[in-house]
Amino acid sequence: MDKLIGTRPLAVIPFTLYVAGNVVTPPHPFNSPRARLSGRSNFRFRGVVVGMASSVEGSNPETAKCDEKGTLKDAASPNSSKEKQSKPRRTFDFTRYNQRHIAVKIAYLGWKYHGFVSQENIQDTVEEHLFSALTKLCFIKDRSSCHYSRCGRTDKGVSALGQVIALSVRSNLLEGPGVFSTEESRAKDRPGDKTTELNYVYLLNRVLPEDIRVLAWCPVNPQFNARFDCLCRTYKYFFPRGSLNIDIMRSAAQKFVGEHDFRNFCKIDVSAGVTNFRRRILSFQIDCLGDDNPYQVCVMTVTGQAFLWHQVRCMTAILLYISQGLEQPEVIDYMLNASLCPGRPQYTMASEYPLLLYDCLFEEVKWINQTSGDHKHLIEHFQSLWSSFRIRTAVLGTMLQQVTRQLVSEGSSGSDDRIVPWCHIGYDVNCQTETLIPGFRRENHRPLLARPTAGLQDESKVVHYLKLCVTYLDTVEERLAKKRRVDNSRKESSTGQTSENQQT
Repeated sequence: MDKLIGTRPLAVIPFTLYVAGNVVTPPHPFNSPRARLSGRSNFRFRGVVVGMASSVEGSNPETAKCDEKGTLKDAASPNSSKEKQSKPRRTFDFTRYNQRHIAVKIAYLGWKYHGFVSQENIQDTVEEHLFSALTKLCFIKDRSSCHYSRCGRTDKGVSALGQVIALSVRSNLLEGPGVFSTEESRAKDRPGDKTTELNYVYLLNRVLPEDIRVLAWCPVNPQFNARFDCLCRTYKYFFPRGSLNIDIMRSAAQKFVGEHDFRNFCKIDVSAGVTNFRRRILSFQIDCLGDDNPYQVCVMTVTGQAFLWHQVRCMTAILLYISQGLEQPEVIDYMLNASLCPGRPQYTMASEYPLLLYDCLFEEVKWINQTSGDHKHLIEHFQSLWSSFRIRTAVLGTMLQQVTRQLVSEGSSGSDDRIVPWCHIGYDVNCQTETLIPGFRRENHRPLLARPTAGLQDESKVVHYLKLCVTYLDTVEERLAKKRRVDNSRKESSTGQTSENQQT
């Protein structure tokens, strides 16, 4: 030790001991409590006890170094952080598996997502999370090659219980319903089990966010399309009863049943070029849940073969106006008649967060559910979500109940008026439904038929869009024709040169 240390005192050299394979660094004297009190804790020496380092198995005393904390390291060690390189991820071989076209039923709470469909420059959509999970589990190679289709196109803030998508995923099976092989498939040569299918529901739910869950799946034929093969769709819209007249709302809702022109009950989708606004509503019901009071929750259930963009929310807004006595039920008949009302009155549609895509019905889809154990975990997961929101509702209900019992002045002067609880004054406040239409104030309501219309302007946008599409198609045809002429001239010139060379 004296030869190693020299004339320096041992106390000023930090060193590292290796005891039974563990690193033990004695405390530096300048980092002791007394040194910290004297203000000398920042003064440190860095040193190495080479003799002790050489006694460690596998270390080289010539390359042994200390880091900034005084811990001994071997610079030539393969575990050095500088030389540690992450292993490249091995590419998954999809040719060792067959493909299977399946339909998947999905439930999600859409309140924090920017809609279901993927959008450019927006990643926080339900579809983005779904494809992220599918890619992470190597169920699909990419979106463009999986023959993807969706049934519903829910907007920002809209939830779903029965959303259905269809796509082709890898399968463990060699044959079966929906199973098909590609040209480069080598599934028969793959070792391992080829008779048990992948547990799609369980595996996807392990990697999806907590408010997106896969409920079931079903094998379908490769030509199955989740959008065009759907027989009907059912939406539910939840709302508090408040001061609404539910009986009038029920009778007015029946005016929507049947096939009608709903151009005044939707937002015209200019980008899709929709020109046919006739849709068939199969049923429209309104039910009340729980006890009969202003805080009772009611639900609209509307079933139709197909819906226009924002059609359910627009119909709901009109029914909310009618149930408050602000509009007459006959206004629906007038707005459904395109000849009498060719332009849509300007009104705000109902809010999005109470809307739920409840079910999508198909003809020959028999859902394969989870096992009892996995389904138990799914129920427990939904129960935990329900508990968190139900407790918040109870807290707000307690606050509201206490505020209604608060003492207030009965009159307007305030000094000599009698002080009584608010609930004893006899003035009811039932504004629970006003928040369902953004910006709505009952005292500022203007009759729908007295408002300016926007339908003709929207139709002109559609016509303009269709003209642009026709112009684009004409341009594409001209380019294709020009390309064919150039290709034909090149073939003729090459044929002429070949004949000249043969003659020569």
